[in-house]
Amino acid sequence: MAPGPGDNDSYAEALTRGESLYKKGSVKAAAVEFRKAAASKPDSDTPLVALGSALYELNETGQALKILNQAMAINPNNPRAYLTLGTIYQTQGKSRSAAQAYRKYLELDPHGEFAKDVRTILRNLR
Repeated sequence: MAPGPGDNDSYAEALTRGESLYKKGSVKAAAVEFRKAAASKPDSDTPLVALGSALYELNETGQALKILNQAMAINPNNPRAYLTLGTIYQTQGKSRSAAQAYRKYLELDPHGEFAKDVRTILRNLR
């Protein structure tokens, strides 16, 4: 079935609501909105990466990893996915995997918002 004219609107609205809720600290409610956005546009990695971050914050690490892998299958060049993946691996004590994910983040977004922090983290992981 072809997407209807309102599908992009519902996707954008859910994503915007999710981002707003996430910034306000309503992570559980944000996750609901990110799921709605992902359902409206299943070929988009953006809501999946956001959902993965929210699930990680909700201590649903296994589900977060699954969702992030789905996002990376859609777009293997999303730096935010690798940043979140690195964070998850780091908290699990998987330093080698964390470093690998962080290096990929820096490769994709060397001057990004978190690049300086990631470089510091990488120095401390060694």
